[in-house]
Amino acid sequence: MNRINQHKRSAVKPLTFRRWSGKGYASFVSMKREVRIGVLSLGCTLLSLPGATSFARTSDTLRTVTLREAEVNESRIELQSHMSGSIEVVPHEVIAAAPVRSLPELLRFVSGVDVRERGTETQADLSIRGGTFDQMLVSLNGINLSDPQTGHYALDLPISLSEIDHIEILRGPDARLMGPNAFAGVINIVTASEKTSPESPAGSSEGKGSDLDARLSYRGGDHGLSNPSGSLTIRTPKTTMLTALDYSHCDGYRANTDYDLVNAFAQVRHQSGVLGNMNMQAGFQQKSYGALRFYSLKYPDQYERTNTSFVTLSTTRKMGPIVLSPSVAWREHLDRFDLFRNASNAASWYSGANFHQTDVVTTGLRASLFSKIGRTSFGGEFRFEHIRSNVLGEATASHKVWFTNDESYFTHHKTRRNLHLYMDQSLRLHRLSVAFGGALELSSDFRPDFTYGADATLEVSRVLKAYASLGRALRYPTFTDLYYSSADHLSNPSLGPETSLSVECGLRMENQRIGSPDLRLSGSLAAFHRHGKNLIDWVRRPEEERWRCLNHTSLNATGLNAVISLQGTAPHLYLRDARLSYDLVHLDKDSEGLLSQYALDYLRQRIALTLRHRIIGREDGPMGGLEASWSGSWNQRCGTWTDERATSHDYKPFVLVNLRLAWHRGGESCLLKHLTLYAEAQNLLDRSYVDYGGLRQPGIWPKGGIEMRF
Repeated sequence: MNRINQHKRSAVKPLTFRRWSGKGYASFVSMKREVRIGVLSLGCTLLSLPGATSFARTSDTLRTVTLREAEVNESRIELQSHMSGSIEVVPHEVIAAAPVRSLPELLRFVSGVDVRERGTETQADLSIRGGTFDQMLVSLNGINLSDPQTGHYALDLPISLSEIDHIEILRGPDARLMGPNAFAGVINIVTASEKTSPESPAGSSEGKGSDLDARLSYRGGDHGLSNPSGSLTIRTPKTTMLTALDYSHCDGYRANTDYDLVNAFAQVRHQSGVLGNMNMQAGFQQKSYGALRFYSLKYPDQYERTNTSFVTLSTTRKMGPIVLSPSVAWREHLDRFDLFRNASNAASWYSGANFHQTDVVTTGLRASLFSKIGRTSFGGEFRFEHIRSNVLGEATASHKVWFTNDESYFTHHKTRRNLHLYMDQSLRLHRLSVAFGGALELSSDFRPDFTYGADATLEVSRVLKAYASLGRALRYPTFTDLYYSSADHLSNPSLGPETSLSVECGLRMENQRIGSPDLRLSGSLAAFHRHGKNLIDWVRRPEEERWRCLNHTSLNATGLNAVISLQGTAPHLYLRDARLSYDLVHLDKDSEGLLSQYALDYLRQRIALTLRHRIIGREDGPMGGLEASWSGSWNQRCGTWTDERATSHDYKPFVLVNLRLAWHRGGESCLLKHLTLYAEAQNLLDRSYVDYGGLRQPGIWPKGGIEMRF
């Protein structure tokens, strides 16, 4: 996230306030000290900042918020989180303890999110509230890294779960602030280096020297799974540096489901008095995997190799009442897809692999003006998208494919330029918080269009909020939507953007004490409706063999999300946290006899339960502590899938249960700070289920590992 740290903390006594004053919103932020507040609303800006820690103490009328180095955080998701009830944050302690092996498996149990894996740790499609995988925006530390070729590569990010501090999930559109890709939802991954230097009692790193945190881990398991990884974090009062390396190999749970995966990630955050809070990050990922029936059931022996590289630079600088946040980013994705893994088995008509090189350059400038009327945000983002391919785009002169030894040539290319200009205003009227704004969307390939939205939150009581929102969004077709043709697919270069108008209302309860201050109850209930027009999907009639890409006339999604959670905040409690959620989505589009590959194939209902509890001991005790983490879900999917015999089947409901047993112990020396030994299993009930098409997912998969922190 983009932040700016102002002058160092002054050694003064805490100040106590009874209500927010009529001064500018940033007045408390600039004080850089402990602030006691008698009445504190979720609508107040400070609570949406990561710099605000948990309440230091609690009474019936007084809550104390410790401000850890005054920070103005221009993460758009976090700034909007005090307005919208459809924001969910998955914290680090939940991520670290979850009985899963990858980011897609973690997101399976988040309310409103649907994850469909083609292969384990190789490719997964994300969707929110019945949307498609192309309607998602995925960002890393606030930088949009979406792929214009296809949403299948949205999670091609070189980040392992160990490097994630938390994940922010916005259920619903946010195109007015984030741009066209934020059609159905936004997922923002925040790495651990986003945290500031180690906290002093007041949260300041003043006077502290360097702090070093090293991690080494190994995970192994069934099907030849081997996964060594490590990271090194160095923190000084002004600079945080993170480097991480991760390698994973698996023989596969079925023939042609093997994979090799390498992740490398580096990030440097520096607090400069001249340039502000700078954030530089770079990453590289290399994947090669058996793509068993990924894109065609007729030819099971498919294989794919992808490389992802990116470099981003951003900074946040405060200039009086204005906060400026410029950024620049480059992302490149290389892809080689073989319909036949072994050339000797290729059909006589097969001409060779498909090659793609996608480059995206993004520059942006965001600004926020804090005044007595609230926060006024405005800015823009220019996005240059280019693809070179031997199948996607418009015909051009041949160029040698530089990342292969084959005599292969790029014969097509396409360039697209998009400009997003936005303005947003937020204000607070006693117990009511309101935000509204709009954006102008300009594209070199499509006519100008507008997106807009508004949010309102009413503080019903100290712990209960009511909210409502409205938003219009649009999405441009991907290069695959426009140009992909194969033995099973027909391209459609005449596709236009898809649009939607969404409304939502709900209630949110936070931090309600249950019996004692150490048990907190939270919950939310939301109802939504999304009216989509000209939605893009691949469809075919039952008697046809080839899918074709079309703009559907309309598609309405209606549903609700309900979540209730209980958290234990004291180390002596056996309960760490428990969470129960229910999701319901209904799409009322008449298929008109067409089979849908994506848009009409969705998760209709899900009940998910996650539970983390202590079994015996405590990690700070002499013998350490043993705890268990459970995650389970019941899933009902709408739509049909076709097997290799061309027989159509309805999706059947299925149950997934995962378990992790972990023993933790804090180090007794200055060398070893923490030791974790764990055993876990996914699909504990060994259920046979299908996520997408005829791709059977693995049964029970036992694993174990060790993690050491120095």
